[in-house]
Amino acid sequence: MLSFAEFKRALNFSQPKLEFFEKDGTFIATGIYCLNDGPHADGAIEEFDVLIAADENYPSTEPVLQEKAGRFPRDIDRHIYSNGTCCICVWAEWLETSADMSFAAFCGGPMRDFFLSQLYFEQKGEWPFGERKHGAEGLAESVSRILGFRVTPTQASDHLTALTGGPPKGHWTCVCGSGLKIRDCSFEHIEEVRERTDRENLVLLRDSLRSQLRLRRASLTRGSAR
Repeated sequence: MLSFAEFKRALNFSQPKLEFFEKDGTFIATGIYCLNDGPHADGAIEEFDVLIAADENYPSTEPVLQEKAGRFPRDIDRHIYSNGTCCICVWAEWLETSADMSFAAFCGGPMRDFFLSQLYFEQKGEWPFGERKHGAEGLAESVSRILGFRVTPTQASDHLTALTGGPPKGHWTCVCGSGLKIRDCSFEHIEEVRERTDRENLVLLRDSLRSQLRLRRASLTRGSAR
């Protein structure tokens, strides 16, 4: 659970140009975000007009970051939606792979890295920390990182179903696509992943991936009907 005091504390020391308020259970910071790479006389690398929002259910609910002044193109390939909301990371993947999930860690990690990445991309034409693809393929990349091996979107969905349901039965067909029974194939690996991961994070990934796969199937159906 996140308190308003913790929300402010995570930002206040390094972000003196933000104002903080609480509205209907949502914690909001708005104003100028100063991107720094450490203390030096030249000040911030660059400043951005932003809105940052989170609520007491953090980290179960993902924070929102909006870049308000149009400093970057409103383009999904730049990871910014048309309303200025920033696509910072695959939230469930960050939760699952981070040792520290505090709001301060989010501010000093994914949020700060987002702005650094945008500036680096403008100069170099590439993303310094890598990037996820869009849609089902990107979510499958996140699942691949958690599993430790590469899977397709369909395989990722099958794995997440096995990981978020009850204990897999040995006579089930293995989710890896080998055609073998799971007891003769990936049973031990599935159990190991189940033990070291948080089911809630995997449910977030599962539901997002299923939604993207439905959208993809609908798009293919519309295309074939023309």
